[in-house]
Amino acid sequence: MPVDDGVPRTLLRLAARAALACLGSMVVWAILPLALGWQPTVVMTGSMRPSIQPGDVVVTRGVPAAALRVHQVVLVPDPDHAGRLRLHRLDRIGTGGRLVLRGDANQSADSSTVRADDVRGVGVLRVPLVGSPAQAVRTGDWRRAAALVAGLLLLVGLAYGGTPGDPGDRSSGPPRSAGGTRRRQLVLRRTAIVAVLTPVLTVAVTPGFASFGVSAANAGSRFTAATSFYPYRDAVLADTPVLYWRLGEASGTAAANTATTGPAGTYYSSPTLGQSSALTSEVVNKSISTTASGAVTASTAVIPSTQFTIEAWVKTTSAAGGRVFGFGSGSTTTTSTTVDRQLYLSPTGKAVAGLRNVTLVKTVATSPLSYNDGHWHYLATTYDGTTLRLYVDGTQVATTTTTAATPFSGYWRAGLENLSSWPTPPSGTTYAGGLDELAVYATALTATRIAAHYTAATS
Repeated sequence: MPVDDGVPRTLLRLAARAALACLGSMVVWAILPLALGWQPTVVMTGSMRPSIQPGDVVVTRGVPAAALRVHQVVLVPDPDHAGRLRLHRLDRIGTGGRLVLRGDANQSADSSTVRADDVRGVGVLRVPLVGSPAQAVRTGDWRRAAALVAGLLLLVGLAYGGTPGDPGDRSSGPPRSAGGTRRRQLVLRRTAIVAVLTPVLTVAVTPGFASFGVSAANAGSRFTAATSFYPYRDAVLADTPVLYWRLGEASGTAAANTATTGPAGTYYSSPTLGQSSALTSEVVNKSISTTASGAVTASTAVIPSTQFTIEAWVKTTSAAGGRVFGFGSGSTTTTSTTVDRQLYLSPTGKAVAGLRNVTLVKTVATSPLSYNDGHWHYLATTYDGTTLRLYVDGTQVATTTTTAATPFSGYWRAGLENLSSWPTPPSGTTYAGGLDELAVYATALTATRIAAHYTAATS
């Protein structure tokens, strides 16, 4: 029985068209962000291999200088090569606020620093290999460029080639002349080539001489959806908080508790809700501002555990300091007569973690630097029964030892408290600034977990 050789030819054509469709969708993902004002950039070198390869397209979005965070990948004008761009990770903020960058594959940080205002954007999406033809052309690798174009032409030919009468020719109506059919096929081939090649080469207008790689929810840096759109929330919940106020409400007086246990909060004195989030990884979330007034108090009293972790995000320019988050006997807007387990800012903007021990001695760990600079900062304090530790932006900055506190019934509260008897106290009872992501744990989190929370917020 004769075999119809049109079947394998049709399957080959369908496979080629599927491959073109896949390539086309990747190109769309590479250029569609232009509609949002984001910038696609072809990666030209491999300074962060193997997570990123030359020819990948990285999409960056603009962010305010104040929103930049350590560990983000940023696009900046190359300080060492005029007319080029550089994609590297923000390693640290150096002297005078200059940004120190580093490629993941490099043993040391870049020797040239850049200004925060020079940042064109932060990396948000990687599309693999779509810019390979442009990268080959710009680096003078003509053999590779020719091979890529030839492969693309072959794929287009397989997808749209054929002769009259082929099984893949689905045209209907009266037969056409052979010349007309050939002309139609030629137009189809050319149209397909232009449709695929043009956007690929258009993306290549902006070459970036570096790579994109960052530890985030999509840690493999693959062209797939992230496993979670709430990496910070998931990092917090993984450590089982006993209280977690995200402060993301746009209206009302209730502050929801995202933890499975513990009290919700109540907004007092009308803080400003729905402000920009401290989290660059969850830009849809919101924060509150107590610059004019406001506080958040737990709706019910609890007795806290001996060991604990307290964390909060703050943003202020206040020269008065203020109680950020802590525990006390006072409820609603009444200041406490008994205060313990504190995070606050001194009038000079230094972060302070405090504990009142069993002999009623108030012991504190104080940061050497000030943080009332108008930027978001992550504050956390842990106590394991012996050692009180203070962390700022994921790094331990101060520590002290003390005996445990005497448990008592009280309320968790943020933004309001009388700390006049504590070392380097705020000059008033209120905190004026931004507040976000307040959490309490019944254990002393490790330095690794504290760093993981900060990374989850800023990646």
